Amino acid sequence: MRVLLAGRQALVREGLKRVALEIDDTCEFVEAADSVSASAALLRISPFDAVWFDEGFFPIDELAALRQAQPRLPLLALVGKTDEGARAALLSAGANALVPRSAPIGVLSAALRLVLAGDVCVRSNDLAHAEAVHAQWRIPGARHGTGPLNLTSRQYDVLALIAQGCANKAIAGELGIGLRTVKGHVSVILRALHVDNRADAGRAARRWLGRAAPPQRANPTA
Repeated sequence: MRVLLAGRQALVREGLKRVALEIDDTCEFVEAADSVSASAALLRISPFDAVWFDEGFFPIDELAALRQAQPRLPLLALVGKTDEGARAALLSAGANALVPRSAPIGVLSAALRLVLAGDVCVRSNDLAHAEAVHAQWRIPGARHGTGPLNLTSRQYDVLALIAQGCANKAIAGELGIGLRTVKGHVSVILRALHVDNRADAGRAARRWLGRAAPPQRANPTA
């Protein structure tokens, strides 16, 4: 997983690294201390799997332009004691999640997991929900999934593309996620289907999709 950490304070960026490493201990980071550097990184570097940014880091019009250019890129904002108007502006511009800077690391991690799954927009007043989600990952290696195969909705998307014979690079392009993330999802899917290789996975996925529909997304437009 590759994450862009966009914040003016190095201490905040270091804290966010810890959050991402809870999810993927091979996570790669690109840091930006100003919006110019962040925009350059987004143009120069191959797709990011998520962007953490501090409230006020991106002007609202730049955030909206980023969302328009990369509609599936998870964007998570760390917010302070802002008014509802400022929060609404961030969400309208395309932020997927608004999480208080004071939130414990478990809640920050849960918010990132939820947004990566493509299902939930986490607002700063949804902490009880995020904490409940985090409880499902307190056992090392535990995963949050749904449906007969216990996969996330993003993994069901990958499963459908595997069934169509798509290679990892094509899946990454179709879903707007990084190649490393696709490989991680494929590994989970192989275990869920009880197969050892990609060819068997394709056949198993086609058989499985022929008799069961994947669960519906909570937010189909996410």
